[in-house]
Amino acid sequence: MTTDPETLLVTTIARHFPEARIANHVVDLGFVQLGCRLGKVGPFGSIQSAQLLFDVSGGELAGEVQLSMNGYGPTLPEAIVGGACGWACSFGPVLRAALSDDVVDRVASFVLLHRGTPFRVYVDAFDHVLQFAPAGCEDTATARERFAASPWFAFHVLGTGAVALSAERPQLLSIFIGELPDRRIVEVKLDGVVQPGFDSLATRAPPAPADQMVALRELAIVVPD
Repeated sequence: MTTDPETLLVTTIARHFPEARIANHVVDLGFVQLGCRLGKVGPFGSIQSAQLLFDVSGGELAGEVQLSMNGYGPTLPEAIVGGACGWACSFGPVLRAALSDDVVDRVASFVLLHRGTPFRVYVDAFDHVLQFAPAGCEDTATARERFAASPWFAFHVLGTGAVALSAERPQLLSIFIGELPDRRIVEVKLDGVVQPGFDSLATRAPPAPADQMVALRELAIVVPD
């Protein structure tokens, strides 16, 4: 039996969470709800690309926040499953650590003092490097090091003090750094709202050593401590 692409996305996300319930393409985790749907899908060079869209709500968030990422694979189902598995394994524990009462081991976090209020920031990354030429390309760790992301892009963004944080509730900070041979992209969003002024996250990096595409993505949840 053939599974339609959006059902494949929903069921792939749900199977990473034992307590998950599915209703109308929403994965209810109890502590948070994930609406799952597809954006643009189609060929990307010799492989397939699938834009995965997640509408996150609940968990004391101010409202629904849309997150997105692209999955890649030899076929569309493989792009969806690979992207969804990577997203759930990277960011599912971050959501649980920040928005539930569960104790979650091995989730990175750091403490931030912002305008007199302490926050704990839970964070992880999901990165891609795709090569365009037969000579090979960087691995993701090397690409992240080239962009001076240590310990996290979120650490550098929040450390500027330029992002206004609420002391009353958790907030989702999403960061995307993209690199193609002819351009770089920086996208920083707090609860889905674009935060300008962070182009230096990309411009300070040296040129790529190979003909490649780099996609460095972080999700951080900022919680009043």
